[in-house]
Amino acid sequence: MAEKIKTVIFDMDGVLLDTEAIWLKSWKRVAEIEGLENIEEVYSRCIGSNAEHVRGIMRDAYGEKAAKRDLRAMADEFYYEYERKNGFPLKPMAEESLKWLKARGYRIGLATSTDGEDARRQLKSLGLFEYFDAVTCGDAVARSKPAPDIYIEACRATGGTPDSCVAVEDSINGIISAFDAGLMPIMVPDILQPDERVEGMLFAICGDLGELCRLLEKHNGK
Repeated sequence: MAEKIKTVIFDMDGVLLDTEAIWLKSWKRVAEIEGLENIEEVYSRCIGSNAEHVRGIMRDAYGEKAAKRDLRAMADEFYYEYERKNGFPLKPMAEESLKWLKARGYRIGLATSTDGEDARRQLKSLGLFEYFDAVTCGDAVARSKPAPDIYIEACRATGGTPDSCVAVEDSINGIISAFDAGLMPIMVPDILQPDERVEGMLFAICGDLGELCRLLEKHNGK
Protein backbone atom coordinates (compact mmCIF):
# COMPACT_ATOMS: atom_id res chain seq x y z
CA MET A 1 0.00 0.00 0.00
CA ALA A 2 1.21 3.50 -0.79
CA GLU A 3 2.15 5.74 2.10
CA LYS A 4 -0.30 8.20 3.58
CA ILE A 5 -1.63 10.68 1.03
CA LYS A 6 -1.03 14.28 2.08
CA THR A 7 -1.45 16.27 -1.12
CA VAL A 8 -4.14 16.29 -3.81
CA ILE A 9 -3.50 18.04 -7.11
CA PHE A 10 -6.46 18.59 -9.40
CA ASP A 11 -6.75 19.15 -13.08
CA MET A 12 -9.40 21.82 -13.74
CA ASP A 13 -11.33 21.31 -16.99
CA GLY A 14 -13.42 18.15 -16.86
CA VAL A 15 -12.55 17.52 -13.19
CA LEU A 16 -13.66 20.65 -11.30
CA LEU A 17 -15.29 22.61 -14.13
CA ASP A 18 -17.77 20.92 -16.44
CA THR A 19 -16.21 22.49 -19.53
CA GLU A 20 -15.02 19.69 -21.80
CA ALA A 21 -18.48 19.31 -23.35
CA ILE A 22 -18.46 23.06 -24.04
CA TRP A 23 -15.05 22.78 -25.72
CA LEU A 24 -16.34 19.92 -27.86
CA LYS A 25 -19.39 21.94 -28.88
CA SER A 26 -17.09 24.84 -29.81
CA TRP A 27 -14.89 22.57 -31.92
CA LYS A 28 -17.93 21.13 -33.66
CA ARG A 29 -18.91 24.66 -34.69
CA VAL A 30 -15.40 25.20 -36.08
CA ALA A 31 -15.63 21.89 -37.93
CA GLU A 32 -18.96 22.85 -39.47
CA ILE A 33 -17.60 26.20 -40.69
CA GLU A 34 -14.30 24.79 -41.99
CA GLY A 35 -15.51 21.43 -43.28
CA LEU A 36 -13.37 19.36 -40.88
CA GLU A 37 -14.00 15.63 -40.62
CA ASN A 38 -13.69 13.42 -37.51
CA ILE A 39 -13.52 16.39 -35.14
CA GLU A 40 -14.66 14.37 -32.11
CA GLU A 41 -11.81 11.88 -32.49
CA VAL A 42 -9.25 14.63 -33.14
CA TYR A 43 -10.52 16.68 -30.22
CA SER A 44 -10.21 13.67 -27.91
CA ARG A 45 -6.44 13.81 -28.48
CA CYS A 46 -6.40 17.45 -27.38
CA ILE A 47 -8.06 16.99 -23.98
CA GLY A 48 -5.67 18.00 -21.21
CA SER A 49 -3.25 19.85 -23.52
CA ASN A 50 -2.40 23.53 -23.76
CA ALA A 51 -3.23 25.80 -26.70
CA GLU A 52 0.02 25.30 -28.61
CA HIS A 53 -0.11 21.53 -28.29
CA VAL A 54 -3.70 21.63 -29.55
CA ARG A 55 -2.60 23.68 -32.55
CA GLY A 56 0.00 21.02 -33.34
CA ILE A 57 -2.59 18.24 -33.17
CA MET A 58 -4.88 20.19 -35.48
CA ARG A 59 -2.07 20.82 -37.97
CA ASP A 60 -1.27 17.10 -38.00
CA ALA A 61 -4.92 16.22 -38.55
CA TYR A 62 -5.99 18.90 -41.01
CA GLY A 63 -2.82 20.04 -42.74
CA GLU A 64 -3.31 23.03 -45.01
CA LYS A 65 -6.66 24.03 -43.51
CA ALA A 66 -5.09 24.34 -40.08
CA ALA A 67 -2.00 26.07 -41.50
CA LYS A 68 -4.10 28.79 -43.11
CA ARG A 69 -6.56 29.31 -40.25
CA ASP A 70 -5.95 29.44 -36.50
CA LEU A 71 -8.54 26.82 -35.63
CA ARG A 72 -7.80 27.04 -31.92
CA ALA A 73 -8.50 30.80 -31.95
CA MET A 74 -11.83 30.11 -33.64
CA ALA A 75 -12.75 27.55 -30.98
CA ASP A 76 -11.65 30.00 -28.27
CA GLU A 77 -14.07 32.58 -29.61
CA PHE A 78 -17.06 30.26 -29.29
CA TYR A 79 -15.88 28.92 -25.91
CA TYR A 80 -15.38 32.30 -24.27
CA GLU A 81 -18.62 33.57 -25.76
CA TYR A 82 -20.31 30.77 -23.83
CA GLU A 83 -18.47 31.80 -20.65
CA ARG A 84 -19.51 35.44 -21.01
CA LYS A 85 -23.15 34.54 -21.53
CA ASN A 86 -23.57 31.61 -19.16
CA GLY A 87 -20.57 31.11 -16.92
CA PHE A 88 -19.21 27.61 -16.44
CA PRO A 89 -20.89 24.86 -14.39
CA LEU A 90 -19.10 22.89 -11.70
CA LYS A 91 -18.67 19.14 -11.82
CA PRO A 92 -20.67 17.22 -9.18
CA MET A 93 -19.15 17.46 -5.68
CA ALA A 94 -16.40 19.86 -6.83
CA GLU A 95 -16.70 22.43 -4.06
CA GLU A 96 -17.79 19.86 -1.48
CA SER A 97 -14.66 17.77 -2.10
CA LEU A 98 -12.39 20.81 -1.79
CA LYS A 99 -14.05 21.74 1.51
CA TRP A 100 -13.65 18.18 2.74
CA LEU A 101 -9.94 18.12 1.89
CA LYS A 102 -9.30 21.55 3.40
CA ALA A 103 -11.04 20.64 6.65
CA ARG A 104 -8.81 17.58 7.03
CA GLY A 105 -5.52 19.36 6.41
CA TYR A 106 -4.67 18.12 2.94
CA ARG A 107 -2.47 20.28 0.75
CA ILE A 108 -4.43 21.16 -2.39
CA GLY A 109 -2.90 22.08 -5.74
CA LEU A 110 -4.01 22.72 -9.29
CA ALA A 111 -2.26 21.59 -12.48
CA THR A 112 -4.19 22.91 -15.45
CA SER A 113 -3.15 23.38 -19.06
CA THR A 114 -5.32 26.51 -19.15
CA ASP A 115 -3.41 29.81 -19.11
CA GLY A 116 -3.05 31.43 -15.70
CA GLU A 117 -5.22 34.50 -16.34
CA ASP A 118 -8.14 32.39 -17.53
CA ALA A 119 -7.78 29.73 -14.84
CA ARG A 120 -7.66 32.23 -11.99
CA ARG A 121 -10.63 34.17 -13.35
CA GLN A 122 -12.71 31.04 -13.71
CA LEU A 123 -11.82 29.67 -10.27
CA LYS A 124 -12.52 33.01 -8.59
CA SER A 125 -15.86 33.43 -10.37
CA LEU A 126 -16.95 30.05 -8.99
CA GLY A 127 -15.59 30.64 -5.48
CA LEU A 128 -12.96 27.89 -5.68
CA PHE A 129 -9.69 29.81 -5.80
CA GLU A 130 -9.38 30.17 -2.03
CA TYR A 131 -9.14 26.41 -1.52
CA PHE A 132 -5.82 26.02 -3.32
CA ASP A 133 -2.40 26.18 -1.70
CA ALA A 134 -0.80 26.48 -5.16
CA VAL A 135 -2.09 27.01 -8.69
CA THR A 136 0.12 25.89 -11.59
CA CYS A 137 -1.07 26.75 -15.09
CA GLY A 138 -0.13 25.89 -18.64
CA ASP A 139 1.84 29.07 -19.26
CA ALA A 140 4.13 28.34 -16.29
CA VAL A 141 5.86 25.36 -17.93
CA ALA A 142 7.68 24.80 -21.20
CA ARG A 143 5.95 21.56 -22.20
CA SER A 144 2.27 20.68 -22.10
CA LYS A 145 0.69 17.51 -20.80
CA PRO A 146 1.41 14.64 -21.51
CA ALA A 147 4.93 15.82 -20.58
CA PRO A 148 5.41 15.64 -16.79
CA ASP A 149 6.54 19.26 -16.36
CA ILE A 150 3.33 20.71 -14.93
CA TYR A 151 2.94 18.01 -12.28
CA ILE A 152 6.57 18.26 -11.27
CA GLU A 153 6.08 22.00 -10.76
CA ALA A 154 2.68 21.63 -9.07
CA CYS A 155 4.08 19.08 -6.62
CA ARG A 156 6.99 21.39 -5.82
CA ALA A 157 4.67 24.39 -5.43
CA THR A 158 2.41 22.60 -2.93
CA GLY A 159 5.39 21.42 -0.90
CA GLY A 160 4.48 17.79 -1.45
CA THR A 161 6.49 14.76 -2.43
CA PRO A 162 5.36 12.63 -5.39
CA ASP A 163 5.02 9.45 -3.33
CA SER A 164 2.48 11.11 -1.02
CA CYS A 165 0.60 13.01 -3.72
CA VAL A 166 -2.34 12.03 -5.92
CA ALA A 167 -3.27 13.72 -9.19
CA VAL A 168 -6.96 13.88 -10.07
CA GLU A 169 -7.45 13.79 -13.84
CA ASP A 170 -10.05 13.15 -16.51
CA SER A 171 -7.75 12.91 -19.54
CA ILE A 172 -5.30 10.39 -20.96
CA ASN A 173 -2.73 13.17 -21.45
CA GLY A 174 -3.10 14.20 -17.82
CA ILE A 175 -2.75 10.66 -16.46
CA ILE A 176 0.48 10.14 -18.43
CA SER A 177 1.81 13.51 -17.24
CA ALA A 178 1.12 12.77 -13.57
CA PHE A 179 2.45 9.21 -13.70
CA ASP A 180 5.68 10.27 -15.39
CA ALA A 181 6.12 12.95 -12.70
CA GLY A 182 5.97 10.21 -10.05
CA LEU A 183 2.51 11.02 -8.68
CA MET A 184 -0.34 8.57 -8.11
CA PRO A 185 -2.98 9.28 -10.77
CA ILE A 186 -6.68 8.97 -9.99
CA MET A 187 -8.98 9.18 -12.98
CA VAL A 188 -12.47 10.65 -12.73
CA PRO A 189 -13.66 10.02 -16.31
CA ASP A 190 -15.52 12.74 -18.16
CA ILE A 191 -15.56 12.52 -21.97
CA LEU A 192 -12.79 9.92 -22.08
CA GLN A 193 -12.56 6.52 -20.44
CA PRO A 194 -9.24 4.94 -19.43
CA ASP A 195 -7.60 2.92 -22.19
CA GLU A 196 -4.77 0.41 -22.45
CA ARG A 197 -2.18 3.20 -22.43
CA VAL A 198 -3.00 4.26 -18.88
CA GLU A 199 -4.81 1.40 -17.12
CA GLY A 200 -1.58 0.22 -15.50
CA MET A 201 -0.69 3.75 -14.40
CA LEU A 202 -3.81 4.37 -12.33
CA PHE A 203 -3.89 4.40 -8.55
CA ALA A 204 -7.69 4.35 -8.77
CA ILE A 205 -10.73 5.23 -10.87
CA CYS A 206 -13.54 7.19 -9.22
CA GLY A 207 -17.01 7.86 -10.54
CA ASP A 208 -17.10 11.36 -9.08
CA LEU A 209 -15.30 13.59 -6.59
CA GLY A 210 -17.39 12.33 -3.71
CA GLU A 211 -16.01 8.86 -4.36
CA LEU A 212 -12.51 10.40 -4.36
CA CYS A 213 -13.05 11.64 -0.80
CA ARG A 214 -14.25 8.22 0.34
CA LEU A 215 -11.20 6.60 -1.27
CA LEU A 216 -8.83 8.97 0.53
CA GLU A 217 -10.64 8.43 3.84
CA LYS A 218 -10.30 4.67 3.48
CA HIS A 219 -6.68 4.82 2.35
CA ASN A 220 -5.54 7.15 5.11
CA GLY A 221 -7.65 5.52 7.79
CA LYS A 222 -9.65 8.56 8.74
